[in-house]
Amino acid sequence: MAANAMVAGSADSILRLVRRLDAAPSETVRWALVENLGKIRRRSRANGTVFYYVDFRPFGNAYSDEGQPLRTREAAENLLSKIRAKVALGKPLQAVLVAYKRDATGHLTVHRFMADWLADLEIRRRAGDLSVTYTRNLERYAQPNGHLEFWREKTIHDISAAKVRDFGRWLALRKTRNRQGEETDQVLSASTRRKVLGAFHAFCEWLRQGELILVVPPFPKIPKTEHQPLIISMEAQTAVLEAIPWEERGAFLAAACGARPGEVRAYDIDDPYQDEEGCWIRTNKAVQGQNTHEAAPRTKNRSAGDLPCSAELWDWILWRLDQVQPSDRFHGRIPLFINPTGRVAGKRWLGNALRTRWNQYARQALGVHVPMYEGTKHSTATDAIRRGVSLEQIQAALRHADAASTRVYAKLARGGSFDILRNPARVSHLYPAENRPENSSENNELWRGGRDSNPQLPA
Repeated sequence: MAANAMVAGSADSILRLVRRLDAAPSETVRWALVENLGKIRRRSRANGTVFYYVDFRPFGNAYSDEGQPLRTREAAENLLSKIRAKVALGKPLQAVLVAYKRDATGHLTVHRFMADWLADLEIRRRAGDLSVTYTRNLERYAQPNGHLEFWREKTIHDISAAKVRDFGRWLALRKTRNRQGEETDQVLSASTRRKVLGAFHAFCEWLRQGELILVVPPFPKIPKTEHQPLIISMEAQTAVLEAIPWEERGAFLAAACGARPGEVRAYDIDDPYQDEEGCWIRTNKAVQGQNTHEAAPRTKNRSAGDLPCSAELWDWILWRLDQVQPSDRFHGRIPLFINPTGRVAGKRWLGNALRTRWNQYARQALGVHVPMYEGTKHSTATDAIRRGVSLEQIQAALRHADAASTRVYAKLARGGSFDILRNPARVSHLYPAENRPENSSENNELWRGGRDSNPQLPA
């Protein structure tokens, strides 16, 4: 009874002290107050082993320092001084104690903190800051037998340059698994290892920002082989587009104008508009994840812009707008581009369906496999470069940090974009069909010419 009363009295005094610390007007006052924070306790086990801990009840106890048990009073005093200093500098006692609780309860294990990290990322995903695909991949890595299994029995204080190097070697020897979860004879690809190391680096940075570790150790660099995309001519691209049924064609026309697949899937019927310069689609959101249909309020590079419309695309948009009834607008957002056979809300395209449909029609028209991203956006941009559009102009339109990305990817924007587009839509295309001018052969010749970068494909 007397011991319990003593503990209760100690807890009450710490509670009062913490309240005074929260209200302290200056750092000098906090330093004076922390001199009374915490008590060192000594305990003996049945085998005669003596250990120490620092008592901060009701906020908890500190049993170890960077994973090392407190075997001497000097070690306990050093830990108490360290905790007092952090509290004096303004960090809440509860937050400080997280890193010093008993190892046996799993408080310091990497995966315990990784669960907290993933919970934080889920909040950011719901806010639209992160993609579904990214967070799902991280959750998959952290699962039992996932790519982060190396760290399961280790504490955050085990994270060091040597351990991270060992982790890189462990990944290099790790075998892939099939859909049934069975191990195969293939090791992880360099791309997968880069992603896993990048995920763990992000986790370490989260620990550092929370002052749970002091520094993020250096990570091994895995060489990246530059991908050489398959580029097709504008004639070959046209052959594929014309093979696509009219109801489905709009999405692929937008991709050929420079829209990313996630942006194509996110466009609504209110996004197209016209001004004195031409016809555009507002691009300020994207669907993230292959099998989702909810758009996040940002694009891949977090920068909004306007997609310039070709004449073919604008004709399709006018047709699409004619299909929408006024009453349809009362049911919320209406997709601009639809999958006629889709089953998700509003028949909005799913990523896998969009890609599969393009592959089907590309093989039908060309006889070979041409990935959608390369057959649309890459090919359009490469053709523009070959016709003399500067890399700097395209880089500015893409908002790329370096020109290396511009040589691979392209996105068209207002700056000179109507000079880049094949058969660009002018404001005249907004008028009824009988008033629209015929497409002139001179206008088409801007895009036609000896630009076939893939002679083995039909032009």
